[in-house]
Amino acid sequence: MIAQSDIDAHSWFHGIDFGDGRVAKGRLSPPNWSLFGAFALMEYVDFKNTRILDIGTMDGIVGFMAERGGAREVICTDLYERKTFGMAKDIIGSKAEYLPRTGIADLLARFGTGSFDVVVMGGLLYHLVSPLVGIMIGRSLLKNGGILILETVATEGEASTLAFNPADPIIDEYTTFFVPTVRAVKDMMTFSLLDVLGHASVRANSGTRPHLRSSFIARAVYPGIATSDLMGRTQERAKDDNKMLEGHKLSELANSAIVNMSIDLDAIRAVPPIVERSFKTKLPFQPTIARKISVAAS
Repeated sequence: MIAQSDIDAHSWFHGIDFGDGRVAKGRLSPPNWSLFGAFALMEYVDFKNTRILDIGTMDGIVGFMAERGGAREVICTDLYERKTFGMAKDIIGSKAEYLPRTGIADLLARFGTGSFDVVVMGGLLYHLVSPLVGIMIGRSLLKNGGILILETVATEGEASTLAFNPADPIIDEYTTFFVPTVRAVKDMMTFSLLDVLGHASVRANSGTRPHLRSSFIARAVYPGIATSDLMGRTQERAKDDNKMLEGHKLSELANSAIVNMSIDLDAIRAVPPIVERSFKTKLPFQPTIARKISVAAS
C-alpha cells in the first residue's frame, strides 16, 4: 500500500483526493484552479463507453475523472515521465494507458485520424510554437461529432490576437510562447472545424493576475463553420493543400468515423463565472478547497 508519507515525498502538479483519506496536495493553490473551467464543462459530458485521449496529462486527474465517469478506454500522454502518475494510477486502480515521452506531433502517426470520441488538451496550447497546428492535430484525432476540451492561458479583449510572450511577458514562464485572447482561441477552433459550444474562465488570486485560465468545449464538425468570408476561402484552400497547414489537409477529416456524443448543451451554455475559492465540482478526485478565515483584531 502506498502510504501518505510516500505521496508527500513526491512533487505533484495535480491535487488529488483519493477518497480514502490519502491526498496529494498539488502545486497550485487552490488545488487544480487552472482546470476549474474544464471541470465545470466536463460535468455535462457523458463519458460512458467512450475512448478518451488526455494530451499533457501531468499526474492524470482529467483522465482518471473520465474513466470514473464510465470511459471505455483512457489514454494519457505527456512529454515527460512522472512517477506520480503511476502512483495515482496504482492508488485509484485505474486501467488508463500511460504514454510518456510522447509529444503532440507524434499522435496522428501513432493513432490515426478520427480515433477518439473525446480529446483533452489542458495546459498545452501556450507551450506550442504553432498553437493553430496544435488545435488542428487535436481536431484530426477526433471522430466527427467528437468533443474537444481545451484549457489554456488566455487574455480578455475584442481582437483575435496572440501575444508573443517572450518579448512582452504576460505570464512569467520561459516555456510560454504565445498567449491568445479568448476570441483568438475560439477563432482558431472554428477554423479547425470545431463548433465551439461553450467556455468558462477563472482568474486566481481574486482577479489580481493579468491573465485568465480559459477552458473551451467544442464539437468536431465537417464541413466547417466560417465566421468570415476570408476564413471560408482559407478553409476551402486548406482542404487539399497540405503545404498551407504543415502537412494537414482538412479534406482528410471528411471520411472520419461519426460519433454522437451526449452532452447537456443548455447546462454548458449556462456555466457561471468561476470564483476559485468557492468552486465546487461533482467530479471525483478534486480536493476540498480550504476556506480562508479572517480573525478580527481584539
